Amino acid sequence: YNEDLVIDSSGNATFGGDIILNNNQQLQSKDTSGNVRRIMYLDNGDTLVIGNQTTVDDIRFDVDTFGEGAMFIRSDGKVGIGTTSPFSNAKLDVNGNIYAKSAATSLDLAIFNTTSGLSNADLHLAVTSSGEGQVRMYGNYPLTFYTNNVERMRITSSGQVKITNTGA
Repeated sequence: YNEDLVIDSSGNATFGGDIILNNNQQLQSKDTSGNVRRIMYLDNGDTLVIGNQTTVDDIRFDVDTFGEGAMFIRSDGKVGIGTTSPFSNAKLDVNGNIYAKSAATSLDLAIFNTTSGLSNADLHLAVTSSGEGQVRMYGNYPLTFYTNNVERMRITSSGQVKITNTGA
């Protein structure tokens, strides 16, 4: 009898110590059809892999008992936080507030466009150490403002401000 491993009459196992998998072994489970699915393993490069590479499965991280999932990673790589159905056109969909802070002298949220041929097409929202809020467009590109999907104002790369008069 070993107290570190107890298997009850239903076949449930309780471990009182560490579970160590050696030599690229896997933690597996059977799905409702009886198919064996990898849950996690270390690949040959000592990278922890969570999920099953042989089938198309999503991964849901639960932190409550409701089964709704705190974070959801779809098989196509899209991530939902607070949602199990991330927006189809986005890699990341957050249902809730996003809070960012930094111990550095300024906090900078940067949005990059890596389209071939564009140089420094980066939009930054920043708060400096003096509390100044900034909207910055790096590179030689205009900064445009839209409402109702219509351009209303443009700051050109040379600094000119152009406001569209819509008659409203």
